Amino acid sequence: MMNILLTAILAGLGYIIVKFVEPYRDYRKTVGEIANALSYYADVSGSDTKELQDEAHKVFLQKATRLRTHADQIAYSYYKPLAILADVPPIESMDAAHHALIELSDAIYIGNHYNIGRYRKKIAESLRNCVVRSYLYNLGQPTGATRFVF
Repeated sequence: MMNILLTAILAGLGYIIVKFVEPYRDYRKTVGEIANALSYYADVSGSDTKELQDEAHKVFLQKATRLRTHADQIAYSYYKPLAILADVPPIESMDAAHHALIELSDAIYIGNHYNIGRYRKKIAESLRNCVVRSYLYNLGQPTGATRFVF
């Protein structure tokens, strides 16, 4: 009887821990998807086909929405101590990245490379993501030159 009770308590604690950490896992997955999208659509600008611009625009808007959703989930006060331990940026930084993704999705149609680069940099700085920063290092580098910055 005691064994069953102990097993139930441990299972309950495990469930609570998993539910507590789940928003961070989802957030990190979204940041990885953002880094992937920034790399995949690195050369998309005003001179590309309308279909490719529309696709990049749609993807960046979707990533902005997902980032905002995960930021809201993490923003609850009981997540803040774990946010410090898990190296999650503050909600203000996630908001800045969210807005930069939206601005980037619109800048693609205009083709202003300065603004596109500025928005990409703001996203990387806001999310503190090494994969995104490695993309920024590669701007202007020959294809295949990769350097990861931590």
